[in-house]
Amino acid sequence: MKTWQAITLFALVVGAATLRTPSLRMGALCRGDLQGRCYYYLQCDYYGIDGSHRFVPDLNPDEDCPVVKFFPLNWAWARR
Repeated sequence: MKTWQAITLFALVVGAATLRTPSLRMGALCRGDLQGRCYYYLQCDYYGIDGSHRFVPDLNPDEDCPVVKFFPLNWAWARR
């Protein structure tokens, strides 16, 4: 492995461990009307590189379930 590749890999690992990792929304439960419009979300299910996350937003209209959400790295998979 070349030096620049090792530095890039190290930066990615440290960044994921200290910052947040992206997760993709795979399901959501929401309240809306009969035309399929969602007024507010009750819960959202996300899947990322470290497993699944369930997010329950507040009922205020500012909080929703974006397609990509960043979560802290879940170290439970490393303890197995």
